Amino acid sequence: MKFVLASYGTRGDIEPSAAVGRELLRRGHDVRMAVSPDLVGFAESAGLATVAYGLDVQAIVEAQFNYLTCLFRTPWRKPDLIRFEARS
Repeated sequence: MKFVLASYGTRGDIEPSAAVGRELLRRGHDVRMAVSPDLVGFAESAGLATVAYGLDVQAIVEAQFNYLTCLFRTPWRKPDLIRFEARS
């Protein structure tokens, strides 16, 4: 039987589909995954035939991060000077 698994999102969204795809492949099915362009390498490393579709998810995540850090930045502190230290 032939299967196409289409998943879109970050690596945490793709990993469950890759696990299903590997199990289907192990059972002798023909499996192909469709993922975002930045995760094609990950899906191929899982042993699955892969096709890229949609936008690069990493670019979207970085744009959201930049927007939120600009939105919630406090004017009296520079973010690059804030350090988090582990407590003993």
